[in-house]
Amino acid sequence: MRDQDSGLILERRALLQGLDYTIDYIDGRLLTNGPISSVQSDNSLIDSNILGGNAVYLQVDYETRTDGFEQTSTGGRVRQRIGNRLTLGATSVAEDQLGGQYSLQAADAEYRFGEKSRLVAEFATSEGNNSVAYISEDGGLTYQPVAQDAGNNGDAFKIAAEIDAGEWFGWQDRVLINTYFKRLDTGFSANSVTSEQGSEKSGIGASWKISDRNTLLARYERQKQLLDGSENSMGTLQWNLTRETWGLAAELEDRSGARGDATIAAVRVTKRWTDRLSTNLEHQQTLSGEENDQSTVGATYRATDKLSLDARATQGTLGESAQLGAQFEWRGNRFYVAQQFNDQVSSGVDNGRLVGVKVPFGPDGELYSEYQWNELSTGPQQQRMIGARQRFEAAKGLSVQLSGEHSAQSAADANLGDRYAISADIRYENENGVRLSTRNEFREDTRSMASQQFVSSTQLQLPLGTDLSVVGKYRFSKSESQSQAERNIDFTEASIGLAYRPIAHDRLNLLTRYTRLSNTPTVFQLANMSGGISSDIFAIDWSYQLTQRIEWVGKQAMRWSEDDDDPLSVRSLTALSIQRLNWRMPHDFLLGTEFRRMTQDLANDERNGFVTEIMWEGLDPLRLGVGYNFSDVSDNEYVQYDFSSRGFFMRLQGKF
Repeated sequence: MRDQDSGLILERRALLQGLDYTIDYIDGRLLTNGPISSVQSDNSLIDSNILGGNAVYLQVDYETRTDGFEQTSTGGRVRQRIGNRLTLGATSVAEDQLGGQYSLQAADAEYRFGEKSRLVAEFATSEGNNSVAYISEDGGLTYQPVAQDAGNNGDAFKIAAEIDAGEWFGWQDRVLINTYFKRLDTGFSANSVTSEQGSEKSGIGASWKISDRNTLLARYERQKQLLDGSENSMGTLQWNLTRETWGLAAELEDRSGARGDATIAAVRVTKRWTDRLSTNLEHQQTLSGEENDQSTVGATYRATDKLSLDARATQGTLGESAQLGAQFEWRGNRFYVAQQFNDQVSSGVDNGRLVGVKVPFGPDGELYSEYQWNELSTGPQQQRMIGARQRFEAAKGLSVQLSGEHSAQSAADANLGDRYAISADIRYENENGVRLSTRNEFREDTRSMASQQFVSSTQLQLPLGTDLSVVGKYRFSKSESQSQAERNIDFTEASIGLAYRPIAHDRLNLLTRYTRLSNTPTVFQLANMSGGISSDIFAIDWSYQLTQRIEWVGKQAMRWSEDDDDPLSVRSLTALSIQRLNWRMPHDFLLGTEFRRMTQDLANDERNGFVTEIMWEGLDPLRLGVGYNFSDVSDNEYVQYDFSSRGFFMRLQGKF
C-alpha cells in the first residue's frame, strides 16, 4: 500500500500460499482467496478522490528456468553490528542478462540513540535495469511491459530519523517524531522503487499521545519531479478522540503545487452500536482553493461468524462513489461478492461487480468460479472464469489429478475471446522402486493474439536390482499462433540413462545418458529469426573415492548438432572433458581443482582452463562452495557455448 500523496510505501504484507492465494505453476495462474480492493482507507479524513484511500498493489516477483543459454547473476550483502548502537551494511549485485548488464552497489548505516530512536542513512548506485517489469490493468488477463532503458544509470540516497522524544522526559511512546529526505535519479533502477524514479521527497511528522484516548498528529511533505521540476507540498494536522463506543476526529490539510492549491477541513464520527455493527460519518469542506467537498457514510456488520458485510458511500464535488462487499464461509465453501460504483465528473461512470465462489468437490477436489462486470467510460467489459480440479487414487500407488479452466473476456476495445486449459497429472510408485510421473496440458487462447500450446513432461525411474536403475525423461512443448508466427515454438527433449548407485558403499557413483534435443526458438529468445537446432548428446558422469581424503569427479560428453534449415545437413561435433579432484581438509572444508577442455570440429576450436573451488560441509546435508572459473568453458553440455562462463561463482549442493 502506497501513500496517495507521497507515493511512499506505508505497508507491505507477504501473502501466504494456501491461506491468501492458490497458484497453478503450469498454467501460470494466481488466484487470491478473496477480492483485493484497489484502495485501502488510512487514518486520513481528507480524500483527493471520491474513491478515497491509498492505492493497493499486488506485486508478484518470480523466476523462470530457461534452458539453452548461460547468464550470470551474483550478489551479496554484509551487515555488521558495531557496539550497541551502530550497524553498517553493504550490498552488491551484478547480473549478465539477455537485455544487457545490470549492477547495483549500496551501503547503509543505522545508529540507535535510544530504545526507539534511530538515524538511518542509505546510498545506492545502479547501472542498467535489473529485470523486465510488466503491469496489468485488467486483473491479469493482459500485461504491458514497463518502459525501461538498458543504458540507465544513476544514484539514490535516503536519510531518515525516528525519534521517541518522550524518552527524554519519561513519556515513552507518547511523543514521536520522524523525518526523511529521499532522492532517486531518473536513471536509478531497483524493483522496489520503480514508481519513484526521478523524484526528490522530504517530510517530517509528529504524534503526541496526550492520553490513551486522545492523540494529535502532524505531517508535512514535499515532492519534486526531477524531469520537469514540478513540485507539490502538503501539510496536515489531525486530532483523534476515542471512547468505548464512539470516536471523534478532525483534520486540517493544506496543499499546493502542480496538482493544485487547496485548504480543506474534515470531521469524522464513528459509532460502535454492538459487537457486530459499527458505522461512521465523514464530511470534508473546502476552505480555499480548488473545491473538493465530500460526505461519506459507511457501515460494517458481522451478521454471523460466517457472514460479514461492509458498505461505504460518498457524494461530493468530484462525483459519487459506493462500495459494497460480502463474504460467506460455511463447511469449506466460500462465497464472496463486491460492488463498486464510481461516477466522476471528469471521466464519467465506472461501475464494477464481482462474484466468486469456491466449493469442495469429491474426496479431494474443488470447483471455483469468478465473474466481473465493469461499466467503464470507454464501454462495457466482462471477465469470467470457471475451473475444476479433482484428485483420486485409481489403484494402489497410482494417483490421477484432472483439472480444467476456462476464462473469457469481452470489452469495448474488441479484445474478445476465451482461454482454455485442461491438464492430466498421473503418478505411479510401487514397493519395488518403480516411479513414473507424467503431466500433460493443453491451452488455447482465442483473443486477438490467438494461440495454442501443448506441454508434456514425463519422468521414469526403473530399478534393475539394488544398485542399478534406468532413468528416463521426456519433455515436449509446441506452441502455434496464426496471428504472430514469431511466437511459434517446438521443443523436444528425450533422454534415457543408466545410473549406478551402490547401496553397500558410496565409493563409486556412475551416470551415463543419451539425450535427443530439438529446439525451435522464438524471436524473443534470439536477436534474429533462425531455424531450429537438433542435437544428440551422450555423456558419462562419475565420482570415485580414491582415498579417504581424495575424490575423483569426471565427465565426458559429446554433442552432435545440426541446423534444421541447413540444406547440406552438416553436423558439428562438440566434445567436453572435465577432470576434478576434491581434497578433504580439516573443519569440514574441501578444496577442489578442476580442468576443463572443449573442442569443436567445424570451427577447429579448442578451449581449456582450470577451475578452483573451496567448499564447506558444515551444514550437512548441504555443501556450500565458492570458486573461480579461469576458463571459458561451462560444465553444462546442453548449452550453446557463448564463452561467458569465466568469473566467480557460488554453488549450493544438497545430498539426499
